[in-house]
Amino acid sequence: MTTQPQRRHVHTRSIRVDAYARDDGLWDVEAPGHCGRIEPAYKRLVGLNLARDFRRHVRERLGGVHGCTHLTELAGVLPTAAIQGFAGEARNQQSADRANRKPFQLDRCHALVTTGAAVAKFYPRWFRGEVARNAAGDTEQGESR
Repeated sequence: MTTQPQRRHVHTRSIRVDAYARDDGLWDVEAPGHCGRIEPAYKRLVGLNLARDFRRHVRERLGGVHGCTHLTELAGVLPTAAIQGFAGEARNQQSADRANRKPFQLDRCHALVTTGAAVAKFYPRWFRGEVARNAAGDTEQGESR
């Protein structure tokens, strides 16, 4: 039998991303950091398109000594966090034409596969799995087999 090696905790990096819907129809995404003096440089990200080449633009503007390694690396999660944060808002503001199209984020990752539990719960219209019965005989939507 193989024994597991002992380990000791040496570091934690928590990621916090706050998403805000503004009353002017635009959105703000903030990732609070701890590199005080360099934080103003990150205003150079304002206005960038999160869905098109965002990570490349972050590296160009804030790579190396132009930014904080920690903040610059963490900025890479902003597009994903923004999409997750504003998916419901966008869904509520869709035109009738767009409402008939499958949301772009579905079937692009394991968690949002249209046969999975997350889609059954948050996007029931697009769920393509089976309805299963649990031990109590109640119906529940589950993953496709």
